Amino acid sequence: MLQLKRFQYNYFTDSNEKILTECKYPEQMDFSKWTSDPQIPNPYLLYAVLVHEGSFANSGHYYVYIKTP
Repeated sequence: MLQLKRFQYNYFTDSNEKILTECKYPEQMDFSKWTSDPQIPNPYLLYAVLVHEGSFANSGHYYVYIKTP
């Protein structure tokens, strides 16, 4: 599982804020230049994406897109 940090702490408001920039990713990712762990498949095949919908880090809903064969 690969997790992207999509929230950041704002010192001025003393709260976590959602990062709203668009994030694109390929269906296949090669992690061999970052790890030699044999348990991490190369290439890593993306089959699901978990999405947070909401304006704040402490509220909202999560839903998932799953790729079917």
